Amino acid sequence: MIDYIFGHEDNVIEVCSRGVSNDKDIFTVDINPETNPTVTGDAQYLDSIPDEKFSRWRADPPYSESRALSMYN
Repeated sequence: MIDYIFGHEDNVIEVCSRGVSNDKDIFTVDINPETNPTVTGDAQYLDSIPDEKFSRWRADPPYSESRALSMYN
């Protein structure tokens, strides 16, 4: 839907990806290594990723710590 509204973007990071995207060109971040993300880690803390590295940032909100714990432990 984002691409439909804003146009296609090649340089995308998908946080909390959990298998949302099967597109191997998209950089994915998820705390669960079983989802095979590009980077395994907490999407709240992306210290290992330089600022302005990506042109588009996507997430599947809304997330809060309590919601994440109840949904994904």
